[in-house]
Amino acid sequence: CPLSQEAVVQYEQYEQEVKNLQRLIEEAHRIIQDRPVSTSNIQELQAQIQHHEV
Repeated sequence: CPLSQEAVVQYEQYEQEVKNLQRLIEEAHRIIQDRPVSTSNIQELQAQIQHHEV
């Protein structure tokens, strides 16, 4: 059965969001690997992550 146009659009938006998240995760991995993270930095990262989720 053919997908409705709306479902296709929603899927494409979902796919784009997944790609964006993957890019953010890769970027975060690079940042973490580039320098040692102190406890305060981890708390800062968590605060930034929570800010992005809102």
